[in-house]
Amino acid sequence: MKFLGVLIILFIAISYFLLRPRFGYYPQKRYLTQSLHYNIDKSIFENRRKKIIEEMTKKNMNFKNILSFFKARENAIPLNKMPEVKIDPKILLSKNKSDINLSWLGHSSFLLSLNKKMILVDPVFSNAASPIPFMIKRFQAPVIALEELPKIDYIVISHDHYDHLDMETIKFFSEHKHIKFLVPLGVGAHLEGWGVPRKQIIERDWWESYQS
Repeated sequence: MKFLGVLIILFIAISYFLLRPRFGYYPQKRYLTQSLHYNIDKSIFENRRKKIIEEMTKKNMNFKNILSFFKARENAIPLNKMPEVKIDPKILLSKNKSDINLSWLGHSSFLLSLNKKMILVDPVFSNAASPIPFMIKRFQAPVIALEELPKIDYIVISHDHYDHLDMETIKFFSEHKHIKFLVPLGVGAHLEGWGVPRKQIIERDWWESYQS
């Protein structure tokens, strides 16, 4: 039994070591304390509009809704490959400053052409939206491969859930020194841990904006 226990502990330790980068990295506290929404005593971000949070919690976080989340649902998984349109990167490039082109790449990812700039939003190109590769697998491959994408100017990350922030995709773009990453305050730590230089990361707090 002792030997089995040692094997289990060893397996957990090795698994953690191999998967650790996928869980991301904690930001330095000095970055977070710049925010008016950060509670230093509790070490958390707080929404100052507490009534909205209370209403949302009361409406959504009840036993019935929680139970329905874990209950098996019909038609939750497509039986066949979903229809898709192959993207031609040349068509996406705006010729005029006023042109806007938007393409859904599958999952939470969008490619936006705006003001002659290519903007990639929440790019997830991995096979799983999870730090554990065999969990929460995608139904089908993206409509365009990473290598087929046009030159990207900006990558925008809305938040750091696994279906919006993908380590493998970020690592692919970390070698592109011209790309700017626009992310929420604190999310930059994940990107730095995955190889993106700090000078390419633009972090913004709630309600803040960025103009190039």
